[in-house]
Amino acid sequence: MRRAVLLAILLACSPARSESPARDLRRPPLRRPYASLVIEWISQDPKVRVEQVGDTSAPEAGESYAYTAHLRNLGGVNTEPLLVRWFVDGVQKATERIPGVGAGQRATSGFAWTVEEGRHWIECELVGCDEWLAIASDALTVKLWVEKKTLQKYEEEFGSFARRFQDSLGGLHSSWSAVRDARFAPRGIEERLRVDDVAVYERGGKGEEVPKEFWDHPDFDLGVACDQGGPIAGFYIPGYSIGHNYAGQPGHESLFSDWGENCLWHEIAHFRGVQDFYNVPTKDGEVGKTDAAGNPFPLLSLRPEFAEDTMNNPYRETQWGEYTAAVIQMKRGVSRVGRCEDPANTFGHMWRHVPAKILVQVIGEDGKPVKYAEVEVHRPVKGEDDRWRVAADAKALAEGKVDADGFFDIGDDPFGKRKAEAGRAAWVLLLVKREGAVRARYLTVLDMNLAYWKDEKERAVFRVVWNE
Repeated sequence: MRRAVLLAILLACSPARSESPARDLRRPPLRRPYASLVIEWISQDPKVRVEQVGDTSAPEAGESYAYTAHLRNLGGVNTEPLLVRWFVDGVQKATERIPGVGAGQRATSGFAWTVEEGRHWIECELVGCDEWLAIASDALTVKLWVEKKTLQKYEEEFGSFARRFQDSLGGLHSSWSAVRDARFAPRGIEERLRVDDVAVYERGGKGEEVPKEFWDHPDFDLGVACDQGGPIAGFYIPGYSIGHNYAGQPGHESLFSDWGENCLWHEIAHFRGVQDFYNVPTKDGEVGKTDAAGNPFPLLSLRPEFAEDTMNNPYRETQWGEYTAAVIQMKRGVSRVGRCEDPANTFGHMWRHVPAKILVQVIGEDGKPVKYAEVEVHRPVKGEDDRWRVAADAKALAEGKVDADGFFDIGDDPFGKRKAEAGRAAWVLLLVKREGAVRARYLTVLDMNLAYWKDEKERAVFRVVWNE
């Protein structure tokens, strides 16, 4: 009799995989309707509370935790009894036989594990179904809320909203793994997230657009409220939550369109501490200074490594540059990093990670120092619209002549990192004067951060070419 039952279990689905990969999340192609037995997410109990900056959601080594796979039969017929296998780092640790799952019904399978130090991959496999899900033991946890009508829309399209969102995280992880920055991420960006709970809500009136827990959820690192076209969008501090409501452009209205998904990933990168890049370049009229002939200077634009990053523009193919890789790797596994702009925050980097001494060296097109030049340094003023400007009559923050080797110290705290927020600047303007001519050059706080991370903490030199 036992042999017959086991045979029925093994024949419940198609042939099983020959071995457990114990690798990162891999899922079927996106936008494929799910019409069979799936694992929607894996939850962990007890939850690890994250209540302040610096807390980590990684379970404590030596303690026992229970993992639960949440299954759902999206097919039209009941399944046969099923064998579930659990692995840690590719080594089988437990098996469980569960009854057949009715059409449209849910089931669970559980596994207990005494946590070991470091990152480990916990995997659940439905034997014979070519269905499995692997999570990193130290992955940041996501509480997923989905608005009722939004749930209905995507359940009709994909079968399982939770599974589709889990696939989105898988796509994000793949894009992070593809980063190969020799200095900051030689193995790709290693941070991972996982869905740990899913709940449905109905949008209320003003002040009730999202569940109140959206603003306070210490049992989870990140909350994401998905509401197609709803009123809440972007990453919120405090709360450590994302409102995902992408309305988009024609052909890209969906939360899970290319641009909708990129916008979600862009906001997740904010959660990991990376700021927007697109508010750094200047616009017409923001620099009042002119050259010797009274012509406006060229606008500040981003170098390609910043301009092509998803943190500058999510409406293009996903790309993560060295700055984004550096920040996420630096903060990997640390929950609730706080504002990257906050100098009082241990995990805020934008203003804290600036070289102590910043020198400009003026050189000619031949690479040799220019001995006779004057330099003015202007720190812009931040307006009520959060834009930085240098007025035509603005006085220089620092000025003087270069030395015999073309060097000029641009002064103490030129970006205003020790100032109140309104006194800080995302860039400074350098005016280089020589023989009656004037050239303008810009330095950004993004450049300062990269120099700092490249071990130029005490002294950094930026060369300015005087072109004839």
